[in-house]
Amino acid sequence: MKITIVALLACVAVASALHAEEEYQSFFTNFVIKFKKSYDVTEMFNRFHIFKRNIDLIDQHNEDAAKGKWTFTLGVNHLADLTNEEYKQMLGYRSSKDVSGSPVHSHRATSAPTKFDWRPKGAVTPVQDQGQCGSCWSFSATAAMEGAYFQQSGTLLKLSEQMCVDCVNNGADTCDLGGEMHDCYLQVIAQGGDMLESDYPYTATSGNPCAFVRSKAVANVFTGYTNVTVGDEKALMETSAMHVVSVGIDASSFLFQLYSSGVYNDPSCHNDAADLDHGVTVVGYDHDSASGLDYWIVKNSWGEVWGQAGYIWMTRNKNNQCGIATDATVPTYKSA
Repeated sequence: MKITIVALLACVAVASALHAEEEYQSFFTNFVIKFKKSYDVTEMFNRFHIFKRNIDLIDQHNEDAAKGKWTFTLGVNHLADLTNEEYKQMLGYRSSKDVSGSPVHSHRATSAPTKFDWRPKGAVTPVQDQGQCGSCWSFSATAAMEGAYFQQSGTLLKLSEQMCVDCVNNGADTCDLGGEMHDCYLQVIAQGGDMLESDYPYTATSGNPCAFVRSKAVANVFTGYTNVTVGDEKALMETSAMHVVSVGIDASSFLFQLYSSGVYNDPSCHNDAADLDHGVTVVGYDHDSASGLDYWIVKNSWGEVWGQAGYIWMTRNKNNQCGIATDATVPTYKSA
């Protein structure tokens, strides 16, 4: 494969200011092999040119980060052969509901520890990959329900994301259209539970008939959901010390697409409800001494090859940057 790719790409050699053409070809060959990409010849040339532009963006950003202009780095991941417009099409969160809900709890300055992480406590399942389906909303909601069920029962179950994709609104929330996290909660409540991932596996497709089987239902404990006070990061901090939290964010920038490490601090990020386009999960928060920034520990659904083993540190106490506290919800459940 390596010889074939290099030979084909040699036909379109173009001078570049940042790398020799042979370097780009080598980078792209390694990328194709590592991420098991498969293209026809025409598509390969197109993806190669997009990949080259992204390599230049990554290199320029990281050079600026080394000079202290940024607090995070970018890197080559499985999305590095997509334009930013193509990437944004896979973001599947959409909001049509009123997000001005009541607070989860009162705002007590001493009610939360200075840092917190649900992962070592056993409330978070491994990172998964939603693929090219805009199903982030289901992954976000499912992670929140997994955390809530762990709190209620002491048992961590891997619940099914595909169930919500297939069954919410009778499957109308397709991979292309996307959906809303609270609809996943309500679907689970209405049908009397979710199913295990092993019984209802993820396929990264939509338009399938709902295959929920009541006899295999689990986690029939949910009663509803509660909104965190809109835009209030203090309320989100207090809430995330008590629950795994589903959140919508603005993830539209190529900086998010190619994020690799560090505290993601992007002042151009938007925080209005209309700008939210991706569902993720807050599993804790901390402070980064190197940058001096507080940050949220955020679980994504693009596999462990993206970001920090599938996670991103999103800046905290920066005026609700990227809208992380604009539409934050937690599922409620019956007492054990």
